[in-house]
Amino acid sequence: MRPASSSRHYQGVITPMKFLKRFLSGSGGDDEPAADPNLLWYYVRCNKCGETVAVMARKGYDLVEEYEESGGSDAPTGYSLFKDVMGRSDTCFQQMRIEIHYNTSYEEQSRHIEGGRFITAEEYRAGANGEEQP
Repeated sequence: MRPASSSRHYQGVITPMKFLKRFLSGSGGDDEPAADPNLLWYYVRCNKCGETVAVMARKGYDLVEEYEESGGSDAPTGYSLFKDVMGRSDTCFQQMRIEIHYNTSYEEQSRHIEGGRFITAEEYRAGANGEEQP
């Protein structure tokens, strides 16, 4: 017999669906990007429909190591990110192509986007129509 205060809703317990949603979105919970030093976050807005999209890149997986063409050293001289992004909208299938270059300290050296524009985290949270987004 269960105690009277028991319920089927368990606060603080991560259900499989909650875990999957957080895992796929890269979110650490509370709808905020995880504060992980191995993650890079960018926010973009589609030029066609105005949808805002959060883009996560993992330093050890998504970045490509760059080397000097002279081949003098085995150490990378920088990193590059090439990422194709599409929003969640059922009506717009515009692809945004991101290209960002970094030095060996992961400091951004240049950035370029096709089909959209980079926005700030604050603009992303405000959303395309002033609606709050994660």
